[in-house]
Amino acid sequence: MPGKNPDPRSPNLFLPKLYEDKEVVLVKGLTDKELENEIYGILKEIGEPITINEIKLMFDNEGIHIGYDRITKALRGLVSKGKVKYKNGVYFIVDGDEM
Repeated sequence: MPGKNPDPRSPNLFLPKLYEDKEVVLVKGLTDKELENEIYGILKEIGEPITINEIKLMFDNEGIHIGYDRITKALRGLVSKGKVKYKNGVYFIVDGDEM
């Protein structure tokens, strides 16, 4: 992926190519459910509290530009389902939680 992040906390995402030529690569974007699953996977893999800004930066570093509004919506969905906790500006998973 373009802009590969050397940070080991970077998500390992694959988005299927829909079209490619010499100048353009078009990939399928994440659905809301897929975004929730990816964010949950990031939180689970990292295993430590993380801010929304850090989550956004991880996607940006992978060349996947997702707005704060979509990330916030996904995180709120995960919190409302009890899969993710929020406290003092960070999101985290309590050990033993499974999606």
